[in-house]
Amino acid sequence: MELKKLLQDFVNEPYENLLGMARSAFAELKPVFDQASQDGNGSNLLIGLFATSLAVDGKLTELEYKFVNDLFGNISYEDVKSLVEMHYKAEMVELMNNLVDSCGVELKSKLLTLCCCFLAVDETISRDEIAFIVKLCD
Repeated sequence: MELKKLLQDFVNEPYENLLGMARSAFAELKPVFDQASQDGNGSNLLIGLFATSLAVDGKLTELEYKFVNDLFGNISYEDVKSLVEMHYKAEMVELMNNLVDSCGVELKSKLLTLCCCFLAVDETISRDEIAFIVKLCD
C-alpha cells in the first residue's frame, strides 16, 4: 500500500525534519485559518487537528509532548494530555475529516503533512493512525 510507505517515510524522518515540516505547514496554514475564522484566530481549528492526530492511538508519549512544546512553546504536560484526551472521540475525527474535506487540494496537502508529522513523531504508526489518515485522504 502506497500510503503505508508514505507514512513509514514520515516515521523514518529525523525529529528535526518533522519539526521543520510541521513549523512550515503551521506557518502557511495559520494565516488562512485566521482569515476564515469569525474571531480572526484560526488556531483553535489547527489545535483540534493536531490534538486529534495525537489522540487517535489513545496515548500521549513523551516524544509527542516534546514535539508540541518545540512547535508551540512551553505548555505543561497536563495541559497537553488534557487537550489530547478531549479529542479522543469519534466526533472529533469526524469534525477534523469535515475540516480537511472542506479545503482545496493545496491546503489539504498542508493539513495532511501537519497531521503526518504528529502521527509519526513517536516513531510508530498504529492501525488507528493509518485509519485516521485514510479517512482524511478520502
